[in-house]
Amino acid sequence: MKIINIEAFPIRVPLVKPIVMSHITVHQSDNVLVKVTTDDGVVGWGEGVEATDLTGETQASIRSAIEFIGAQIVGEDPMRRTSLWADMNKMMFSNDTAVGAIDIALHDIAGKGVGRPRDDA
Repeated sequence: MKIINIEAFPIRVPLVKPIVMSHITVHQSDNVLVKVTTDDGVVGWGEGVEATDLTGETQASIRSAIEFIGAQIVGEDPMRRTSLWADMNKMMFSNDTAVGAIDIALHDIAGKGVGRPRDDA
C-alpha cells in the first residue's frame, strides 16, 4: 500500500455556544481536514484546529504545511506511521498541527486496514 494523494480542506465550524476565555471569546472553529488516499483505495481522514494564541498556527499555515509535507510523503507506505511521524517533524519546524492531522489520517488508514476504523459500541 502506498500514499498517492494528500488533500487539505479548510472548514469553519460555528459554535452553538461561544467559548469564553480570559483573553478571547471564540465563536467558531477554523479547522483543516486532511484526506490521505492510498493506491488500493483506502482513504484516511484527519483534522487540525487553528489555535493562534496557543501554537501561532493559522488555518492558512496549517493548510500550507499539510500541502508541503504531503507532497514529500506521496509514495510512502502509510503503515509506517512512527517513522513517517519522525520524518514529517524534520520537514518543517513547529508545524505540529499539520503533522498531527496527517498522523490521524494515517491511523485511520491503519484502522481500516485491520477492519477497525471506529468503535461501534
